[in-house]
Amino acid sequence: MGMVAVLAGAGSVLAGVLLHFLVVRLAAARPLPLLAATILIAGLAGLFWGSLPAAVYALLLAGAGMTSYLLLYIGVEHDSPTLALAGFIERHGSAGMPEGEVEAFIASHPFTATRIGKLLEQRIVVLDADDRYRMQGHVGLFVQLTHLYRRLSGMDKASG
Repeated sequence: MGMVAVLAGAGSVLAGVLLHFLVVRLAAARPLPLLAATILIAGLAGLFWGSLPAAVYALLLAGAGMTSYLLLYIGVEHDSPTLALAGFIERHGSAGMPEGEVEAFIASHPFTATRIGKLLEQRIVVLDADDRYRMQGHVGLFVQLTHLYRRLSGMDKASG
């Protein structure tokens, strides 16, 4: 029962994310209800290959996975202030970004003003002695993955 539920739940999350990605890429549409349909597919798969408890577990796993994906997707699609600021700093790589450039970016993107303090507080970004902001290595990969997703899905073209 447990393995059927895990396979049905995780498989439907993966299938839903891939299907959503392809629809976003090919049709330039944002069909979020498509993701909800894949959760139902998980339950049906669990019921077909397992039992009612397996279907319930599969639904819960798929629901949690899709909820996580939706929250991340919304932040990536709408270029959340935190991701916008972190991505801007990340593009400067290990050399870092001069403090003045960060201040100019914040001035032109007012929603990011509150985020730099939190990024510094959480040590996601550090301000060095030479007044350059640098991303911490453990977060840079996530920022790069979000930019890769945006490029591959065509979101950058759609949003400018």
